[in-house]
Amino acid sequence: MQKLLTSATHHLKQNDKVLKQIIIKTGDCTLTPSKTYFQNLVKAIISQQLSTKAAATIHRRFIEKLENEITPLNILKLKQTEFREAGISIQKIKYLTDLSRIFIEDSKIIENIHMLTDEQIIQELTKIKGVGIWTAQMFLIFSLNRLDVLPLEDVGFKNSVKLHYGLKHEPDKETLLKLSKKWGNYKSIAVWYLWQALDNK
Repeated sequence: MQKLLTSATHHLKQNDKVLKQIIIKTGDCTLTPSKTYFQNLVKAIISQQLSTKAAATIHRRFIEKLENEITPLNILKLKQTEFREAGISIQKIKYLTDLSRIFIEDSKIIENIHMLTDEQIIQELTKIKGVGIWTAQMFLIFSLNRLDVLPLEDVGFKNSVKLHYGLKHEPDKETLLKLSKKWGNYKSIAVWYLWQALDNK
């Protein structure tokens, strides 16, 4: 993975002056594969439509409620009031409990998911209620470290592009697709660096 990340950062620095400065300032990309698929999906669902800071706070409170054991069974044992105390919305409570039931009914549901293409993975994951395209894309980036994912609807990504590329308005899909051509097959890494740059601000 490290060789791929080195190739990615080299390509991005060569082809995008804005990203070059961000990469120099940020340092090495710290993405590493994670096989804790259930826990990662839980975190992604919690993070939906929230700022990084708010999502991290709610996720931390939720882990505390689960006594650091994020398992389908433990989630199903929680009372609705405990979810709410952690800051989780009614809709997300349903998503998390549905996800937990699916994993209990079929513990091997995504055991071999790493063998599928990005599009196939998105197709499979979005069959689960509460897992949309954005959540599936976060899974691709953070769990499987797929290099060529472009989350066009990610608010943080769009805000960072607007800020660092000096745009007057939030970039639309066409603008992002045009910009991402510079990034080749390393779009996930470009997005990761733009997230870091936004957090640093």
